[in-house]
Amino acid sequence: MILADKIVMLRKKNGWSQEELAEKMNVSRQSVSKWESGNSIPDLNKILLLGQIFDVSTDFLLKDELEAEPEMYNQEESRNQQGEYVKRVSLEEVRKYLSRVTDYIKMIRLGVAMCILSPIALMVLDDGARAGVISLPENAAGGIGICVLLLLVSGAVALFIMGSMKMEEFEYLEREIIELEYGVAGILTEEKREKELRSRMYIVIGVILCILSPVFLIIADSMNASEMTETLMTALMFGMVSGAVVLFITAAMTQGAYDRLMQAGDYTKKKKRENKKAEKVQKIYWPSVTTVYLLCSFISGRWDISWIIWPLAAVGSSVVTAVINWNEK
Repeated sequence: MILADKIVMLRKKNGWSQEELAEKMNVSRQSVSKWESGNSIPDLNKILLLGQIFDVSTDFLLKDELEAEPEMYNQEESRNQQGEYVKRVSLEEVRKYLSRVTDYIKMIRLGVAMCILSPIALMVLDDGARAGVISLPENAAGGIGICVLLLLVSGAVALFIMGSMKMEEFEYLEREIIELEYGVAGILTEEKREKELRSRMYIVIGVILCILSPVFLIIADSMNASEMTETLMTALMFGMVSGAVVLFITAAMTQGAYDRLMQAGDYTKKKKRENKKAEKVQKIYWPSVTTVYLLCSFISGRWDISWIIWPLAAVGSSVVTAVINWNEK
């Protein structure tokens, strides 16, 4: 029995009309009619709400068959044919993750925007004090600007840390092999398709903003505008770049969230297996690099040169990971 038939059966079992169910679901009667005819399917939130209203599990709604599931299906973990542990992810867990990602994206967007915009106060106050537009001594204006910059950067870092803490619960999606409960993949595929259209639009707008961002500054410079005017145009450029970056972040992180759930892109089963092997080596690699850096720096006393170890180590890390993955093929 498919979802459409189950909605009809459960609605009639409760003695409700389509209008009554629509009212409980806060949708139109036409929406309920389309669900029952199979012309459309409810989104994740609506399926969760249907489960609550009908007092049935979402798994019951999504599985084609009505009979009870084998006990193993209800376990959070099972083994696949390769003997690996596979974590089962329910519709409720998916919904919770996507909701958490939405909050996380908001925090990251705000934090990045704060970092990009942080120098504006310093530029405006400093140039304004020199031009006499702002009645503050230059030192005081510069000091206030630096304080604002540090406060914005500190706030951004706090947002990044808090955002990462909010997502710790779902780190397993990046490392472990998962299996979505029956029917969830189909719903996610439809949602991802809709999100991709919006993400493409965000990227296009972001690229346009980046291209146009220096236009006003160029115009001001060509007209021999005052230094203060050029500073304001620079601030406007920062604002446009900030808006573009926010759009890029939204598109990339949204895509990444669905890729994690559907084990696509950078989160395929193959890449997860490769990353697990590479992680073991990296746990030894970076402490070793740190030891070499400290030894070289203390022995030579050339801290001004020894920093080059870090970019070289970063390149070496990529090479080591590539070699490990190549040997496993």
